[in-house]
Amino acid sequence: MKRKKLPKQLQDAVRDRQKGMCACCIERGREFHHVDPHVLGGRDTYKNIALLCKYHHKLVHLGDLETIKTVLEYTYYLNTGKLLTDLSQLDNVIELVKKDYILDEDNAKNK
Repeated sequence: MKRKKLPKQLQDAVRDRQKGMCACCIERGREFHHVDPHVLGGRDTYKNIALLCKYHHKLVHLGDLETIKTVLEYTYYLNTGKLLTDLSQLDNVIELVKKDYILDEDNAKNK
């Protein structure tokens, strides 16, 4: 199942919020990532989208703990102005993100 493209207005708002930069490094962000994965009902909302470079986007979907933690902390801070202190569900999120990535890869191969 191919995902629909994010609305341009949402893309522009997320780019502006992050000043065009990846949430994890100083590279230009070129890919949009759902902080709450689609498999968990994550929606196309301003607070649920992070801008990432291709490298860090792939790391998130491969389950890299430090990258996922950085994305979660960064987007939480941008959305609330507060630091994220409760990462108790991080293992569950990592597993779901990996599954979502594997599904995307399988769908891409079947096209």
